Amino acid sequence: MPHWDKWGHVLAHLGLAAFAVAVFRRPRARALAVLWLLCFGALVEATQALLPWRSAEIGDLLANALGTTLGTLLAFTALPAAWAALEVRLARLARLERRD
Repeated sequence: MPHWDKWGHVLAHLGLAAFAVAVFRRPRARALAVLWLLCFGALVEATQALLPWRSAEIGDLLANALGTTLGTLLAFTALPAAWAALEVRLARLARLERRD
């Protein structure tokens, strides 16, 4: 698959952003975490541009930003609530199995 490494950038930043938004409850803290992740992605690429054995790509920077954006949006969907409901249900099932 061409540009497979871009998917790695997207998935990594998606996970980081979704985690950051889930961890921080205050809107300001969430916004700062997302901003920090965007800056982090840019800083990594800028650092790679300075290293002779690495190369910086605008595509990597865009993939980082896309992942951060998608992760932030994902964290605000019904997915976290669905995950929490699943965890509660699994815990109930585990308690029922221990009783048997």
